[in-house]
Amino acid sequence: MEETVIEERLAAATAIPASQRSPEVAAFIECCQLQRELAEEQQQDRSLSHQEKTLAALKLTASHFLSP
Repeated sequence: MEETVIEERLAAATAIPASQRSPEVAAFIECCQLQRELAEEQQQDRSLSHQEKTLAALKLTASHFLSP
């Protein structure tokens, strides 16, 4: 059920024109995008290079930092 709430919030946030979004809304959208990218990368069945692991760690850190 929590995923549905997040998906609803994301849909509402992305419906707002970019020029009219508050910094909090923009951060929420970016947080969701980073978490989605990270989840997709982790679902791939292959070992990650050091650079890919570092990028994944940065995405996770940024998503937590940006989370409103």
